[in-house]
Amino acid sequence: MRPSRIYSLLLRESYHPDVLRDALERDRLFDKLWIDVQNRPILSQVIRAERQALWQGDIPLFTTYPHSRDLWSRDTSLHLPNFFTQSGMELVHHRIQQLSERDLQRQQWFIQASLSTLGINANTDQHQVKHSPSIPHSQLPTSHSPLTAACIIADRLELLAHKNGELINWMGVAVTNNHQWTLTPLGTDFYEGVPGIAFFLAYLGEITQNYRYTRLAQVTIKTLQQQLIRDADSIKFIGAFSGWGGIIYTYTHLGTLWQNPDLIADAVTLVEKLPALIVQDQQLDIIAGAAGCIASLLSLYQVFPDDLILDVALECGEHLLNQAQIMDDGIGWISPSGGKQPLTGFAHGAAGFASVLLELAHTTGKQEFQSAAIKAINYERRHFSPEAGNWLDLRSTDKTNQFMTAWCHGAPGIGLGRLRGLKYLDDPEIHQEIAIAIHTTINQGFGDNQCLCHGDLGNLDLLLLASKIFNQPELTSHTSPIASQILNHIHQHNFYCGVPLAIQTPGLMTGLAGIGYGCLRLAHPEKIPSILLLEPPQLNSKFKIQN
Repeated sequence: MRPSRIYSLLLRESYHPDVLRDALERDRLFDKLWIDVQNRPILSQVIRAERQALWQGDIPLFTTYPHSRDLWSRDTSLHLPNFFTQSGMELVHHRIQQLSERDLQRQQWFIQASLSTLGINANTDQHQVKHSPSIPHSQLPTSHSPLTAACIIADRLELLAHKNGELINWMGVAVTNNHQWTLTPLGTDFYEGVPGIAFFLAYLGEITQNYRYTRLAQVTIKTLQQQLIRDADSIKFIGAFSGWGGIIYTYTHLGTLWQNPDLIADAVTLVEKLPALIVQDQQLDIIAGAAGCIASLLSLYQVFPDDLILDVALECGEHLLNQAQIMDDGIGWISPSGGKQPLTGFAHGAAGFASVLLELAHTTGKQEFQSAAIKAINYERRHFSPEAGNWLDLRSTDKTNQFMTAWCHGAPGIGLGRLRGLKYLDDPEIHQEIAIAIHTTINQGFGDNQCLCHGDLGNLDLLLLASKIFNQPELTSHTSPIASQILNHIHQHNFYCGVPLAIQTPGLMTGLAGIGYGCLRLAHPEKIPSILLLEPPQLNSKFKIQN
């Protein structure tokens, strides 16, 4: 009638000398069984049998029969007729009658997701292996409807959600500490957790003016707030995609989008947690470290220009300067994800560090940050291969040259990083690197999965941003057919996520929410900010935050 561990705990405590000297004291300990009666009055009928079993040194056990509504204790000394409102078989029949096509899809997803994790190491590239579709082909969008694709994904997320009253969560495919894939509830990180899904649903609700998506986003944010009450002490990272920075970034955007000052106030409150964690930060990078934290704080500062926010951003910047490694022709940062040398690229490497340091220098007027950014770019340039038109992926431990073409590592992310810093550092060499990154991305960056981190829609963001900044017709001439090709592939085959067997995991950077957000960017690039560059929200003139 209760969890076995509760009975076991009571039984173990009952052997303490303090309650063994007098039988009355042991009785008083067992009286704690009454505490939960106010929540579950039905328990009052079984407490006598529970106490009797505990006095005999047993875990209380109760039984019934499949077709019966009666309850018996193990020794049959207790028999309660019609204790249950329904028999076990009646419950089973009722449940079967309620099953639907939606239930079938949910159960199929559980089976597919579970099987996708078997024997696959996270260090092995499994993204090329495609999985059978999970969404019926008749529900897939036509090849020219990115907004429809985004809505289908939102509907899919609603179907896969697990709801408990006013709270909601999802199961997703994630990597464990020992580099194995596993099926797990989503956490508080922006990369693949609850904040990223709320972010996508909120912007989709705003674009479509469909309150169902907005309401789903609001429930998801409420769930995040409950998770933070429970798990706040366990969050040690401060980055934009893993840690407090991503939560601050989410609150900043959704507070602005929904004109909700309470969310902005929550974001500012979270800033107060950061100083104690900055000094402990060893990640350093955009994903989990101080670089990503700077980007999140500067977005919040544009919405709510408070000195505290800028002071903490400066602390992050100073931390990066102190942790910089002097290299030939520049500087870099070593983080746990990179091994023993500083990396290139945006997510963990020089391009990401440089882009946020340039913005920090512009916002604060402190030129030492710009100097550090230039040195980081110089270091990255040493690892450029003219033959490959790409920058070396320095994570490889062997002697062969390795390249990746994605936001996280390689030309697309480096091109995005240069675009992010272009208004602060504009010279011919920067423009040349952007042109090379675009060329390499067009030729090598498409045809795998569609995720944001290392897939087609993430790489397409480079072309969308370059088209917006440079206003060059030839960029549009490349972007449109590639976008059509991606949507046509979705229509013909399904959504392919950036996890083993391309299974449909819910999260933002490798999963469905990110594919949906990428489609939303494709439909309305002028209204939807680039999360890959951690762009700030577009301020609504009607929305005024009182400082």
